[in-house]
Amino acid sequence: MTKSDLIVLWFSSFFSASTITAARIGYQLFRLDVTEPVEEPARGTWHRKRRWLAISEIMALPAFATIACTSAIYWELPLIAACLLSLVMGGLGFGFLLDGLTWFVKKRLEMPK
Repeated sequence: MTKSDLIVLWFSSFFSASTITAARIGYQLFRLDVTEPVEEPARGTWHRKRRWLAISEIMALPAFATIACTSAIYWELPLIAACLLSLVMGGLGFGFLLDGLTWFVKKRLEMPK
């Protein structure tokens, strides 16, 4: 793997991880309600927060997979350690991915959130 490939992998994982982190911090700070507000300005803000929270959860899978593979290559880990690291990180990311996808599917099917 060339140096430019590693740079691209690190920047893509950094972007994904920062999206995850920013949305989670925002969720913890602003405590997004489950019910949609009735007044118009608050409704727009609520929809924006929900959308970014779902996007951050979808970005978790590529971020965790990229971090696991890149760190295994960078630190020259044995093959079994690289596989275990990818499994653990993929398991975390897959849970976040499913959580984000359910929001988008429910929105598309116009089901209650």
